[in-house]
Amino acid sequence: MRRSTLLIFLLTSLMVAEAHAQDDRVVSFTYNEVASLQYTNQWLTYEEDTIFAPNSVDSPLGGPYPHVRFLGKGAMSEIETDAISYGYKMHPSDVNMLSIYFGVAAFSDGLPGTAVRTEVFGDRAADIFLSEQNGTNRQIYDGNGLAMQAGARKLGLMEVESAYIDGLDMRAGADQFLGIDPLPNSAFYWSVADKNGLGGGTAQPEYALPGYTGRDIFYGMPQNGYSNNPAGIQLYADGGELGLTAGDDVDALVVVDRDGNPGDFDPSVDAILYSLSWNSSSLSVGGFADNALDKTGGDVFQVGLGVLSPIRYTTAAALGLETDQDDDLVALDFANHTLVSAQMSTVVPEPASLLLTLSGLALLPRRRRQ
Repeated sequence: MRRSTLLIFLLTSLMVAEAHAQDDRVVSFTYNEVASLQYTNQWLTYEEDTIFAPNSVDSPLGGPYPHVRFLGKGAMSEIETDAISYGYKMHPSDVNMLSIYFGVAAFSDGLPGTAVRTEVFGDRAADIFLSEQNGTNRQIYDGNGLAMQAGARKLGLMEVESAYIDGLDMRAGADQFLGIDPLPNSAFYWSVADKNGLGGGTAQPEYALPGYTGRDIFYGMPQNGYSNNPAGIQLYADGGELGLTAGDDVDALVVVDRDGNPGDFDPSVDAILYSLSWNSSSLSVGGFADNALDKTGGDVFQVGLGVLSPIRYTTAAALGLETDQDDDLVALDFANHTLVSAQMSTVVPEPASLLLTLSGLALLPRRRRQ
């Protein structure tokens, strides 16, 4: 019996480890404060400034739960990182066959017939969706893997109302190629919630003391703990350079740095694509984004490439989202879905199936010693 038990344990450990490696091939994300509260009683580093990876295997302590890629400030952090990007050296418009990947806030509806609308209300925020900017979208990752839509995979995230993915890059790391050339160094860009303290309270000292806000973009290195860098937080682009004002909050981000200086935004050659929180001040300003009409938190805006004022890059409707203030895009990236699919195509058996298979192997007759 001891040999059988040991065999089950070893094989299960190997299979779970293999499943983890398979899950880790793509996707980096953060989640919001409400999601953090579901986890930090058991895993103290699962704060809202931790960068996570998918996990299709539930924990024996209860799940689902994501894997950790790297930490921000770490345990007891109250900093809500609500937009991330590893950065690119090419603009998505200069690359063929790219799709837009995104996440939405819990109260978003999506247009009728889209994957966002099909997903249960309150569960949509834990999912990753894809759009070809043709007025519809489909589900790529489902938070807890229950009732997944066709072709989707399990992300490993609890689906509870108001808990949602807060920042997204489809790559597992800064050097991964998923259709757009990555930057030559391990850059990391992020923004934080305007009131990034516990419960939306006063911003944390790392951001409050220098006067940083939710409309600013920061730059660092994963190995430095990014927001916990001993040298301090480095500002990449001030909100004013993005055409933003007081009351604006960047909550989705893609950085394109083309000048070879990844630590400084040059709007004459670089570009920043971003979305704003649904209640940002600029969305109700007529002249913002070149006088674009019906601006919403589901739109994507851009500044740079020689254009110093923001323009609207794509609309909420093009992504299959409602064109009112209730649909809020909260995570954003671009990638070639053929390349993404190749890294998420391995089917990982559910733990119960694994256990039955391994138990059967363990109970096979053993050859007696001669």
